[in-house]
Amino acid sequence: MPEQTHYEAGRPNWVTLLAPDIEAAQRFYGTIFGWDFQTMGQGAEQYVLCVKQGHAVAGIVPRPDDPDAPIAWQTLLSTDNLDATVQAAQKAGARVVAEPMEIPERGRLAVVVDPTGAAIGFWQAAGYAGAELMHEPGAMTWNELRTPDPETSDAFYRKLFPYEFDQVGDGTTVDYAVFKLGENQVGGRMRSPGESAYWLPYFSVDEVDKAATRVAERNGKIINEPEDSPYGRMAACEDPWGARFSIVTLPES
Repeated sequence: MPEQTHYEAGRPNWVTLLAPDIEAAQRFYGTIFGWDFQTMGQGAEQYVLCVKQGHAVAGIVPRPDDPDAPIAWQTLLSTDNLDATVQAAQKAGARVVAEPMEIPERGRLAVVVDPTGAAIGFWQAAGYAGAELMHEPGAMTWNELRTPDPETSDAFYRKLFPYEFDQVGDGTTVDYAVFKLGENQVGGRMRSPGESAYWLPYFSVDEVDKAATRVAERNGKIINEPEDSPYGRMAACEDPWGARFSIVTLPES
């Protein structure tokens, strides 16, 4: 079981769903991923931990009462110095939407919108590194930035962390690059013309086809039907409120 206790700076380490209906979101995702839930706080301050096999793997919060706030899964990147990362992001053209804040006994959090329009969070651990489980059914396994302007986004994220980008498409018909920290692949970036920029989380499941059927049966949407790839069998989905995520059955190692 790949339990996680540390994330290097620049690696995605958590995802949070901004949900218009927290109780309904728990029913939907609990069925898809077999999650249990732990609720902390109340009202606008409510935070729900999504738990798999006793390990926290994601979070759900009420969508802010703001017409511009998305209904979306929000990816966080680990940082060793939150203030410096936010300052670098602002200098590189980001807009801060959540100033650095303290989460007692856990860490510090901030959220910005990058120059191409994708919201991205940063997390500086102080007792809580992030997702406690990765690459297991019901846990996050990959994060991908989808943007209509990869040249701008690549330049932006390079100013925050020492990323290298390896092109795995042809750069024209398919422009897909892998974020790397040293030799470690930590995320992806895909040119996605004609849509707003956003970060897309991938969750591992035992059987993609069965999980996709459950999504559709519970009023979710299948954006791309299950298909095989060199990285496993996967499908792109949307929950009943419009938040996008992908599911994948990882190839056996």
